[in-house]
Amino acid sequence: MTQLRFDPLQYGTAAEAKAARDMLYRMLRKVGRNVYRWTLKNQLRQYAGLGIPDGRVRDVYYLQSRDGLSI
Repeated sequence: MTQLRFDPLQYGTAAEAKAARDMLYRMLRKVGRNVYRWTLKNQLRQYAGLGIPDGRVRDVYYLQSRDGLSI
């Protein structure tokens, strides 16, 4: 089972992260892959690095394969 994370902190905004996940989801479904998407709400990023506090909260978007193949 493969799982991909689309974190808004890596994409710039939550809308961009969600759009990237949804685009890949639609593409994989079109070619017949068994995938599903889900969201973890209000995830806290405690640290930006070693000893560097962050404290930002965001929703993290995921895409997961149900057919056992890698994405």
